[in-house]
Amino acid sequence: MTVHDFVRRLLIAAAAILICATALHAQTAPASLWVKMPPLPTACYSEDDAAYNRLTAMHDSVQADHYRQNDINAAIDEQARKVDMMEVARRMQEAMLRDPQNAQKYLGAMHPSTAQEQTEEAQALLAEDNRIRQEESVALMTRYDAAFQKARGPGNARWAVLRKKLGLGSDAMGPGESGVPEWAWTEWHEILKEWDPAWFGAGGQILAFLKRYKDFLMQKRVPQDEENDKKKLATYKIYNTPATGYKSVATHAAIEHYIELAQKLYGARETVPRCPNGKCTL
Repeated sequence: MTVHDFVRRLLIAAAAILICATALHAQTAPASLWVKMPPLPTACYSEDDAAYNRLTAMHDSVQADHYRQNDINAAIDEQARKVDMMEVARRMQEAMLRDPQNAQKYLGAMHPSTAQEQTEEAQALLAEDNRIRQEESVALMTRYDAAFQKARGPGNARWAVLRKKLGLGSDAMGPGESGVPEWAWTEWHEILKEWDPAWFGAGGQILAFLKRYKDFLMQKRVPQDEENDKKKLATYKIYNTPATGYKSVATHAAIEHYIELAQKLYGARETVPRCPNGKCTL
């Protein structure tokens, strides 16, 4: 074992002792940060959607605070990295001597396989987060698109008959400036009014999916990231590095991911009704 490895293992043990013996913890984002989250949209159209606009404002505010805190945390971390490692080893030995019972406990738990398991747990949560945001959300919107096209099927079929009757090709826009006859817009709009709330409405599939993702973030991802921050703060204490301004940004990052996913999903909506109040705009 090299001196560097020895110091690193002592650091892990001493940090664990500090977390356990002194109940040291990193400052975290106030719970009210989630409470401030505006309600998700329930409108079927995206134009002038005040709920969507409030989500965007929330995201920008949280992200700005996130970036400010990142700068503070990075400055503290940089100071800790400048500490002489041999001095750190001396301090860690002193910490373990002050609490030998816990020192033995955590040294015993410091086997490389244990550290690997902890790393794998964090990696597994990150992979699950990415899978939900990338794979599950894509699958959800694929189902939505298929259902949308199916709902519009009768109108599409009538439009295809009209194109054929007029001698137009399958890729032709058709008569009129927009290329689609008024009756088609009317029919599609009426279908959308009846069908779309099952996806974007208050009890729709989109909100249910986002609720599951939020639960995952709050119950699994954020606690794991905050636990890592506790260990980091314990390390700063051993290094004798002032860290009063250090705060976890786990909740900030989670809220940003949550809103970005919501924006992606709600972006699939139609922009405006083509036939408001039964009057079509071509």
